[in-house]
Amino acid sequence: MATDKAVEFVPKGEEDVQVAEQQTKYAAYLFNKNGGFRLLNGVIEDALRKKAGFAKVYAAEKEESEIFDYSLGETEIGQLESDDIEILSHDYDLNTGIHSGQVQRTRKRTEIRMEEMPPEEFFIDPDARSIDDFYVCGQQREMRVSDLVEMGFDFDKVADLGTEEGSAEEEAEYRQGHYESEEAAGDPSMRRVLYTEAYMKMDIEGTGVAQLYAFLMAGSQYKLLDHYPVDDVPFAVFEIDPEPHTFFGRSLVELVENDQDAATSLLRGVLDNVALVNAPRMAYDDAKVNADDMMNGEVGGLVRTEGPPADKVFPLVVPDTSAGVLASVQYFDQVIDNKTGVTRASAGLDPDALQNATATAVDATTRAAMAQPETMARHLAEGGLTRLFRLVLRLVRDNPDQEGVMRLNGKFTPVEAGDFDPELDVTINVGLGTESEAVKIAALNQTFQQQMAIWQQYGPDNGLVTLTGMRNSLADALMLSGLHNVSRYYQPMSAEIEAQMAEEAAMEAQNAPPPPPDPYVQGKQIEAETKAQDNQMKAQAQVAEMQMKDDRERDQMLQDAILKAADLLGKHGIPVDLQQLYAMQAQN
Repeated sequence: MATDKAVEFVPKGEEDVQVAEQQTKYAAYLFNKNGGFRLLNGVIEDALRKKAGFAKVYAAEKEESEIFDYSLGETEIGQLESDDIEILSHDYDLNTGIHSGQVQRTRKRTEIRMEEMPPEEFFIDPDARSIDDFYVCGQQREMRVSDLVEMGFDFDKVADLGTEEGSAEEEAEYRQGHYESEEAAGDPSMRRVLYTEAYMKMDIEGTGVAQLYAFLMAGSQYKLLDHYPVDDVPFAVFEIDPEPHTFFGRSLVELVENDQDAATSLLRGVLDNVALVNAPRMAYDDAKVNADDMMNGEVGGLVRTEGPPADKVFPLVVPDTSAGVLASVQYFDQVIDNKTGVTRASAGLDPDALQNATATAVDATTRAAMAQPETMARHLAEGGLTRLFRLVLRLVRDNPDQEGVMRLNGKFTPVEAGDFDPELDVTINVGLGTESEAVKIAALNQTFQQQMAIWQQYGPDNGLVTLTGMRNSLADALMLSGLHNVSRYYQPMSAEIEAQMAEEAAMEAQNAPPPPPDPYVQGKQIEAETKAQDNQMKAQAQVAEMQMKDDRERDQMLQDAILKAADLLGKHGIPVDLQQLYAMQAQN
């Protein structure tokens, strides 16, 4: 009970993940609803003392009745016609046309119940090896006639059936300190009747293959009331030290009984020896010593004698053997500690083992002492608790008309019980451990810090850490601290919730307006644009200057050509075609 999930169903494949998670939560919900702590406390107590503890899981049909007043018209009165509604009274007003009266509505629903059984009520054949390998097994107890009638049996068939005294009644009387006989009840419906619920494999149909049946019988003559086929027996068996190839193992009492008797005998001898040493028996001469004075055990009392008492009164010396016997007592105590695992060292009460030892030695001593209790806890978990939860899931699957919601983390969640698979692998979270709660909390806190570092460095899509995992680390730390209402501090988280959050974040990012520009980036952009404009203006100026230079050079060339032509004409009389020069200049 150190964790909120004592049992977890492990999926066989990816398609079973969601079903396994839901049936784990629903099984834990039903377990707590039926008083799981008290149930485990009872069956473990029986296993420690009486070889085995028994729990019974069954589906009970429950009727709930409510009475209502009604006042309806002609149209609405037809709505009262229903299988679960009975009209108790009816009045009709001719003037108003109103029907009024009272109705009773009865609702039937199936409840999954888990309860502990007194070990004396369970029976099984001597050759049985386990709860899965037997010839006959079942439950036998005394019930009231009224209880049998509520189960659906006819009053006339069960009212005159008797009961018989046996070991079960003796065990109940020993446990309770009294036993109420049926003569104390004058009401026939409160008379006690022996009720037997037996499970056997029989070939009733004659097919050659035996099938498991439940036989319901009552009375000392085992009158058969009903029988029907079943898939499994409704019992879960809890043992701390099972024996191979036999049904009943050993209890803690049987493990230590012989050693305890020896230690008790030795301790009684020590006490007797100390008493004789402190008050030894005396020998005296009856003719010389007053007998009444010798019988007086008063400390410092006087004894009257005739003459000196040295030869008339003397003690019978008893040697003091308590020191040697106490060593033997301590030996048997150590043997018992080793068998049970409950030692002074494990509780931190042994100064010789822990006072001057190193931390490593103390830790090793504590771990060694916890080995036996952890073995017992593992037997209880893998045997009775595993079967208990498998029976619960099978009944949930086979009874779809039960309640379809569960209260989880303060919210009501719908349950798809028809998809449950009781054959999934089961993991039991044993609360015992080799580390203290403080060490576990420190480890969880360190795990959470590592998860946060991975999340911050690689983001939500890191593939290693999820919000669900981080929430589990925080929740487990609170559970170990004793705060079981985790949802009060951290909201529930799952893979579905994470997927929904990611989808909503993506939609918000898609519909969100663009972010405002960064002033620094905007300034840099303006500066770049200004610089580009300046460069463009400089380039344009350079191009214009080059064009002007080209025009000047062209005009200069034309002038030089005219002067050259004039010089040739004046000196040598050679004419020059100026139109050709203009054309050449235009081409250049």
